[in-house]
Amino acid sequence: MLILSKSILNVPIMSLQTGTRLGTSGTPIIDPATLTIMAFFVNGAGGTQQEPHVLMANNVREVGQMGMIIDAIDDLSPLSDLVRLQEIIALHFDVMGLTVIDEEKNKLGKVVDYSLDPTTFTIHKLYLKPPLLKSFQTHTSQISRHQIVEVNNNTIIVRSATVKEQAQNRITSGEFINPFRSPQPKSQSDVD
Repeated sequence: MLILSKSILNVPIMSLQTGTRLGTSGTPIIDPATLTIMAFFVNGAGGTQQEPHVLMANNVREVGQMGMIIDAIDDLSPLSDLVRLQEIIALHFDVMGLTVIDEEKNKLGKVVDYSLDPTTFTIHKLYLKPPLLKSFQTHTSQISRHQIVEVNNNTIIVRSATVKEQAQNRITSGEFINPFRSPQPKSQSDVD
């Protein structure tokens, strides 16, 4: 089951051990190479503002109505302890607000939301707000992760919609076959 980003952003982080709120999930740390949330900055963790704390996504037991549930406060780490994540953190990558274009440089819109798998924290769908002229036809559109060709700091490039064009060519050339209709048996006069 996929969930929207609002289910994981700015939600309480609850300790299973003590049953108390340890903080609130903040900005996600996203690996742009895999579009996977690796960790979250934690707001209000440990009562100290000296060093930010981070919650690794693999320490989240469950995402639910109460927020994110983790085992204990030990699952929150100071930012300086996360040596392997420093390179990804330095990228300051965020999916929200990125422009999405196709391979032919047509602007499809900007990312306004995304859905993800709460067990792996992998982003599966991007929801786009179309450019102004296209917004009269549709309010939002969605892109599957399988359509993505490239991700960089400013844009996400997706495959062009060639399937639609091929289907249109079949319809105009008279070769369209209804896949829901069973073929008609040939009559004896058609065989002779």
